[in-house]
Amino acid sequence: MIHIVNWILTRRCNLKCEYCRIIRNYENQPKEYPSIGYYVKNEMSTEVIKRSLLKIKKHNKNCFNIFYGGEPALRKDLGEIINFSNENNIHYTVISNNTPAIKKYIDNQIFI
Repeated sequence: MIHIVNWILTRRCNLKCEYCRIIRNYENQPKEYPSIGYYVKNEMSTEVIKRSLLKIKKHNKNCFNIFYGGEPALRKDLGEIINFSNENNIHYTVISNNTPAIKKYIDNQIFI
């Protein structure tokens, strides 16, 4: 039975911490993709995340989900994912670097 799920919602991040391997080679992504576009193109869609959350809950209603990244607040749909989790009684936490540059993204999310 699954008890904890770690969700890397995005590899995008506003920081470039030396120890972090999630965002390595940020500047060296293929030239046909802008660096941010490369990460957005390869992220799970909102609908895939929602369907997956429901499937996981079906097998363990008490499963705990950890949303992080990169920086999850850089996803425009983070508020939608959180609201969906709240509406469906899905247990979660969000890990953010909550730096001043990120607070504006958090403030722009709509949370119910």
